Amino acid sequence: DAARTMRRPMVRRTVDHAGPGLKMIKDRIFRPELRHAPVTMPATEKAVREMLPPAACRSNATSGICSRFVHTSCNKDRCPVNHVCWTPESRRLLASTANGMFTLWSGLSFNFETTQQAHEVAIR
Repeated sequence: DAARTMRRPMVRRTVDHAGPGLKMIKDRIFRPELRHAPVTMPATEKAVREMLPPAACRSNATSGICSRFVHTSCNKDRCPVNHVCWTPESRRLLASTANGMFTLWSGLSFNFETTQQAHEVAIR
């Protein structure tokens, strides 16, 4: 019976957000103006390596739209998340929930780091 209740360990993929940012910094040396960035990226395997962050394509606002669901992470007490923002160093994600709690998530592997009861009502 004990063997049945053992859960398999979950393998989490680590997402490195630094690659596109470093490519943008490197490209700025040769293309100082951000408006020279390509409008659309071709759908090839090479295009993934050439991807730039949305800040590099300011002339094309659609480059920052997420059109594909990527991942969901759940806390122990499930409640709606009203607001999400990145910390200034872009290593953590801060989420404010409908029950007045702040939840801090790791930005690389989306592991839960900490939670704090901040308000008695929803944070909007």
